[in-house]
Amino acid sequence: MTKQSVISLAFALFLLCACSVDTIEGSGIETTQSRELPTFTKIESEGVFEVNIIQSSDQLVEITADNNIIHLVKTEVSNNTLKLYLDEDKNYRDITVKATIQVENITSIKNSGTGDITVMDVDLAGNFKIDNSGTGDISIYGISEGLTFTNEGTGDFHGFDFFIDHGDIKIEGSGDCEINCSNQLDVNIEGSGNIYYLGNPVISAQITGSGEVTNVN
Repeated sequence: MTKQSVISLAFALFLLCACSVDTIEGSGIETTQSRELPTFTKIESEGVFEVNIIQSSDQLVEITADNNIIHLVKTEVSNNTLKLYLDEDKNYRDITVKATIQVENITSIKNSGTGDITVMDVDLAGNFKIDNSGTGDISIYGISEGLTFTNEGTGDFHGFDFFIDHGDIKIEGSGDCEINCSNQLDVNIEGSGNIYYLGNPVISAQITGSGEVTNVN
């Protein structure tokens, strides 16, 4: 088989695969569903989800989406983790997907999507963990003993209203990070994202990227 034949065959296979995936456009008509799920303390979000989380004594998971795609919105609990994602066998265009979540104890968030995440009323005696590799922003309000935050994405972290005793912050991407810390703040910046902090913590910084640590008191 000639080189040209191989290229032509590869291109044909690419077109075949592309055509075999359905593209769905949002209807523009929103509907809401409540999902009954096992208990969880961690949340992972993929895709275009706009997520609003409230720490509450009652657990609730509500999904709001275009009425022609809501059945393709997946909410699964495994290993104490609620996973939010869309059916991967489809392409989506101009869709709306929102998740409103009430959870008694929230300890961890992992975001690899494009939607924003807001967390309200956190009251945690232990350590809160956030991993962000997406483009959406994360905002959090409340109090926790500690925070471990890793940002590999472009989304920003807004935490001036999240009061912590100590923090361990690693920036590998370009997203900025806002922290309110009272005691000890350990930072590692390998990317271009900046860290802005309130409070008077002892700072331990390792910086190999172009980002900076700035006191904004």
